[in-house]
Amino acid sequence: HALIGILSDKDWAGMSEALAGAVDRIWAAAPPSAPPERAWDLAAVSERFPAVTVETDFDRALEAVQDGAETVVVAGSFHTVGDAMARLPGFAPLQ
Repeated sequence: HALIGILSDKDWAGMSEALAGAVDRIWAAAPPSAPPERAWDLAAVSERFPAVTVETDFDRALEAVQDGAETVVVAGSFHTVGDAMARLPGFAPLQ
């Protein structure tokens, strides 16, 4: 499974397509630490990729992506990876 969060000024469609062939399921969520002016349009993701599960709450997406997964890939942006790592035991929360 994969959790992706990509900033709006990046090739989110190309990244999503490339990842789709490598994982069983994809969740898309906007990383909470991303600058608001670069926020990802999750409605556009849902429209273009109906098989992607769009979750507006990052914490719920991070929890859901783990359900039934042998491996979870977190990708797309440093914000996405950092926000996910900050929620792991032993890592300091983002300020």
